[in-house]
Amino acid sequence: MPVSPPRPIRPHQALPEDQKAAGGSAYYGEIVGIDRAMGRLRSELRKLGVADNTLLFFCSDNGATGPGSTGGLRGRKGSVWEGGLRVPGIIEWPARIP
Repeated sequence: MPVSPPRPIRPHQALPEDQKAAGGSAYYGEIVGIDRAMGRLRSELRKLGVADNTLLFFCSDNGATGPGSTGGLRGRKGSVWEGGLRVPGIIEWPARIP
């Protein structure tokens, strides 16, 4: 069953310890929380012995706003330029993708 991980979205409300770890930024504090949650998910999959045959697909939504980055691409969220449309993603499936 697909599960949507948390993502930074307004209003930014990071856990206090995550915001502190991110130098006081609620936006980056949310990213710290996402990193921790994904690490926990991956660790639990390994403990259950199903990590190798589990497809993890993590992606952002389109475009960046506020402090987010488009990696130098033109445009931001809501535009039809590459910076508003491209979506970064990571796929992990150890049994199928080396």
